[in-house]
Amino acid sequence: MRMHAKNGGLKIDLDQILSGHTPLNAYMRYTDYASLIRRWKSMVGEGRFRAMAYDRIGEEPQSVLSEILDFIGAEQAGTKTDLAKNVFPGEKITLPIELRSKLFTDLQPQYDFLHSLFPDDVESWVSRHKLAMS
Repeated sequence: MRMHAKNGGLKIDLDQILSGHTPLNAYMRYTDYASLIRRWKSMVGEGRFRAMAYDRIGEEPQSVLSEILDFIGAEQAGTKTDLAKNVFPGEKITLPIELRSKLFTDLQPQYDFLHSLFPDDVESWVSRHKLAMS
């Protein structure tokens, strides 16, 4: 969404969004983690797929790199000092409260699914999102 907004391609029409006819439908399909993760697992087989919360990359990049290398059976890399460098920083956009509320409601099944994988992360996300709507 940030990329589309930055390029002038995200035009927010709240009436359209709240009526259910929205360009966010493609976004909602893209964020259907439950279906995507199940599909990937079925394609590569159990034990050959690893899901990780994206937040961990910024919080503990060296640990994430080490975990990935272990998972794929690769040799451990030495300590990297630039792993936390923000390569493509986004620009914050302001979402109207109505849009935030709609997204929060529409994404609830994804929160529920992801909670089974990353309970602490999802509780933190939900708390932050609720705070942003107040």
